[in-house]
Amino acid sequence: MTLEEIKNSESKNVEFKVQLPDDGKKYMKTIVAYANTSGGKIIIGVDDITRKVVGVEPSSVFRSRDRIVNAVSDMCVPQIIPDVTFQTIEELKSPEITQDKMAEIMGMSKNGIRYAMNKLKNRGILVRVGATKKGKWFIQQSSLGADQEEYVISE
Repeated sequence: MTLEEIKNSESKNVEFKVQLPDDGKKYMKTIVAYANTSGGKIIIGVDDITRKVVGVEPSSVFRSRDRIVNAVSDMCVPQIIPDVTFQTIEELKSPEITQDKMAEIMGMSKNGIRYAMNKLKNRGILVRVGATKKGKWFIQQSSLGADQEEYVISE
């Protein structure tokens, strides 16, 4: 999700929470509703009234993830497997990233990034649209029933 998408407010598939409620029941209704429809996202660390990004204390990120996963596991039958991901403020500012930056973040060589991208292309997960230098890569998420997410990866 980008800062621009956050500014567009909540929708039927996006809900903002300043912080993760202590009581799992307060967000489980939303998770079950998303699981029973076309999916959705609960974004923690965004004020739902002002849409200001307040973030989550880095020391509590993994504890919050575990609380969500445990609440879903304990309260849902049939089992729902949530996709809990984290995004830094820097990642929100722009979906653009270079192969060099990817290599640095992932602790890989640039050739390792190219190799991984080729494997993803061959599996149909990563699809190129546009010119070699200025085109965009799309990560196919159709197998999950979600829309494509757009990323720009410089050569």
